[in-house]
Amino acid sequence: MRERTVLSGYELQQWENSTTYYLVKSGEKDNGGGVLDGAVLRIGWNGRYVIAERKANFGGDKDGWMIVDTATKKITGPFSDSELKARPEVRQIAIMNASEAWRRLH
Repeated sequence: MRERTVLSGYELQQWENSTTYYLVKSGEKDNGGGVLDGAVLRIGWNGRYVIAERKANFGGDKDGWMIVDTATKKITGPFSDSELKARPEVRQIAIMNASEAWRRLH
């Protein structure tokens, strides 16, 4: 598994199959699922927030958009597309597929 820094304290992790991605805390061991308890499908970030559309690890959990506030370490969600668009703190964040984000991060 490989990681690339997204924002302070958080990294995008590429799983062994090279097509699955997780958001993990920097320097912490993760056994799958990351801080969002699911795979990252799409992701975006600004100076403070990371937003990610997740596919939940467990069937009983909802898929949807998760918001990570890197300043407070608070994670909220899942949100629907319309709920996410109503959140002013993340409205201007550009969203891309996880594989595209992986290519852009170094």
